[in-house]
Amino acid sequence: MRTLVIQLGRLGDVIQTTPLLAELATVGDEVDVLVLRSAHEPLLGFSAVANIITIPDSLKPLDDAIACGFPLGKIPAEAHELLADLQFPLYDRIINASHAPLGCWLAGAISCANPNGRYGGIIRGRECLYLGPASAYRIPMPQFRHQNLLNVVDLLRAAHGAGPPIPATLPLHEPIRRSSVRIASRPQSRVESRRQ
Repeated sequence: MRTLVIQLGRLGDVIQTTPLLAELATVGDEVDVLVLRSAHEPLLGFSAVANIITIPDSLKPLDDAIACGFPLGKIPAEAHELLADLQFPLYDRIINASHAPLGCWLAGAISCANPNGRYGGIIRGRECLYLGPASAYRIPMPQFRHQNLLNVVDLLRAAHGAGPPIPATLPLHEPIRRSSVRIASRPQSRVESRRQ
């Protein structure tokens, strides 16, 4: 199964996502990860990841534009250009493990072979939906980050039948494996492929 995991959070959010990536790979998924360029380094050489796809941190302002625009059906042209530049393949499953509006929009806009294969926050049309078994725990509250003690990634792991937590080791301790890294430098640019 080909799976895309979207994690457009900061470095710590990417590191907290590594147990989910490891468990998906353990059950045989080919896992691609979409992250911010500034947060991709912990994934280099991580055997659970087939491809690391990065976007520039300069696109983070799209979060605010998408958050304000999607209820009105207005997604910025830069978001559509980014999607076209990234040239994603067809995925069997798309998991959005972040709170970022750009990640939510991409999770709903990227082609998915399985109509029920989307999990986490998804923007469809003029609604932001939380799909998958973990959605029952995702309750928006004032100061969400301070009041909700549940970690989104832990919920997604539980929803996919995860066992006990994997012992805490950073993926950098694994033998080096060459992961493909694709980088989008600007929304208007072509995506380049290079080996690390």
